[in-house]
Amino acid sequence: MVKMMFLCRRRPDVDHARYVVMVLREHVPLALRHHPTMRGYVVNVVDQSPAGWPELDSVAALWFDSLADYRDRLYDSEAGRAAIGRDVARFMGGAAAYATREH
Repeated sequence: MVKMMFLCRRRPDVDHARYVVMVLREHVPLALRHHPTMRGYVVNVVDQSPAGWPELDSVAALWFDSLADYRDRLYDSEAGRAAIGRDVARFMGGAAAYATREH
């Protein structure tokens, strides 16, 4: 099992409260529809970043059976890929992604 960890920041023109609504109420349901190989999805909303650290808005964990399921089979279709791309562009300013394994 592979867990992808995403450290996410909002766009500068989207405040944190709006970002949270957009992620939890709009993006998550869309992702659940269009990521058929995803086995689990947890979004952790960041309430406060430590002083002096880069500000984050959320940390997401997505589980897959294999890294290939994430890299090669993430989307259900090209239309699904486009829908996710349009949605993410509305609120996401940037994200760092890490492929991890639980121990």
